[in-house]
Amino acid sequence: MSRKITGWDIDGFKSKEEEENYKKAQTEWKDRSSKRPVLDENSGEDDLQKEAEWIQRNFVNHLNRCCKKIKVCPRSKRWWTAEIAENRKILGSIKRARKKGEASQQQVKKQRSNLRRMIRQSKTEMWRKFLTSATRDQVWQALRYTKPGGQQTTKTLRSKTGEVAESWEDKAELIKDEAFPKPLKGVERKAQEEGGEMWKMITDEDIQEALFNQSVQKAPGPDRLGFKAIRLLWDCDSQRIINIVKASFRLGTHPRAWKEAKGVVIPKPNKPDYGVAKAYRVIMLLNCLGKVVEKVAANTIAEECERRRLLHDGQFGCRKRRSAIDAVGRLMKRVEEAWGRGNTAAVLLMDVKGAFPHVAKGKLIKRMEEMHRQKCKSTIGCATRTRAHAQLIASFPWTPARRAAYSHL
Repeated sequence: MSRKITGWDIDGFKSKEEEENYKKAQTEWKDRSSKRPVLDENSGEDDLQKEAEWIQRNFVNHLNRCCKKIKVCPRSKRWWTAEIAENRKILGSIKRARKKGEASQQQVKKQRSNLRRMIRQSKTEMWRKFLTSATRDQVWQALRYTKPGGQQTTKTLRSKTGEVAESWEDKAELIKDEAFPKPLKGVERKAQEEGGEMWKMITDEDIQEALFNQSVQKAPGPDRLGFKAIRLLWDCDSQRIINIVKASFRLGTHPRAWKEAKGVVIPKPNKPDYGVAKAYRVIMLLNCLGKVVEKVAANTIAEECERRRLLHDGQFGCRKRRSAIDAVGRLMKRVEEAWGRGNTAAVLLMDVKGAFPHVAKGKLIKRMEEMHRQKCKSTIGCATRTRAHAQLIASFPWTPARRAAYSHL
């Protein structure tokens, strides 16, 4: 059972009780940050790499000094409170006194009863709070909570060739090969070296929206800096975040510090055989500051595609103001029209296996450049935007992270 520091109590740190310490910590960070200039238009790729590492290293150390550390392990419980912990200590002291003859068995039973009642009340209150504040998606999550938990570790795995993986290293390598296939041959292609001007079109509000529209419930990457921590950094040093995001687009580079990930292996539900690698899914936990850059890139690409009408009208996924309900509505309309003409309607549903891991980066870059030539011949600025997007896509971590740690094996 790991007892490493997994995060910090950000909510408690920003509470009224800690207001004085919070202001002191902000002043301390501003003093430290003022000694290191932010990135500007003259900064190069090496400066970007060092800035990302500096933020990651120094802000983690800053939180370690100023915030209460959280140590979450597989046995951690959300309903556990400081009051329960205190009563558990009291029960232990009474038990020790009972052995010395300084307390009665009746006192032990009474304290144990009080502790159990307190635990039941805390569990009930935690469950009630979760249900009353649950969103539409979390309602289904609550249903999953009522089902028995699955296995905690993977079984011995077999490869496609019949080889058996028993050790942690062998199982991690086997699952990695299954989840992250090698890119297809003959499709490697690099983005144009010449940069664009798209980064100038990114506003401070775009970056702020990309940061604050992310869920604070998302698990952080290896640096442990979740979105609550990144927002804390924004409160006292927003310009540093803005400049590093814009520098990433200007240079077309995703810093190495953001390419490290932690892979969590979870079993796929209702599989007949959990002794094969394909029965497991790998959830890659990336560093959250890198997700801000990816969110900005995704928003700008989506806006550009909508503005130039580059997407097929039948595409509904990942598009604003288009939902699954709209797709079902259009399908029903087509079916009813076919019935009205006396025809029989049929639907072919397909699922692309491993769609994202199998995307050929070279083909994607080539396709983006082709879309630019087809649609942008007379539009000023499209070329620079397309080159900037292609450069950043080429820099994204499409293969397993440089250093990946796999857990739950």
